[in-house]
Amino acid sequence: MNCEEGPDKWEPFIVSLNKLSYSYNNVGPEALLELTSQPVFLEKFFLWGKISALPCWVAHLSNLVDLSLRENFLNGEVIIEQLGNLPSLLSLKLYRESYLGRELRFQERLFPRLKQLIVDNLPNIEELSFQGG
Repeated sequence: MNCEEGPDKWEPFIVSLNKLSYSYNNVGPEALLELTSQPVFLEKFFLWGKISALPCWVAHLSNLVDLSLRENFLNGEVIIEQLGNLPSLLSLKLYRESYLGRELRFQERLFPRLKQLIVDNLPNIEELSFQGG
């Protein structure tokens, strides 16, 4: 499937996926922001490349169990709150420059099922904290 054709051509295909690996090739990850329907069956999502924000539909991925982010340059605690409310998320991997914030706080009642957290090569992080269980 040629992503250069735009989301109108490949959105029906994306919606039915259970695994999505997206990295910068000819079209940047910003194209994912244009999706109007969420991939409801998505269980694994690997996003590599600069993006202004996570796609709004990520917060509604109730089946997502594995999320890997790399070189996204995301900022803000809102992102952690969005991800923390995903009911099925078991594994969160924050790789090289995926998050630019200075603090990474995991608050109580967020990430209810999280079993694996990888924080690797986030040079701006000055504080990593866990509140509650």
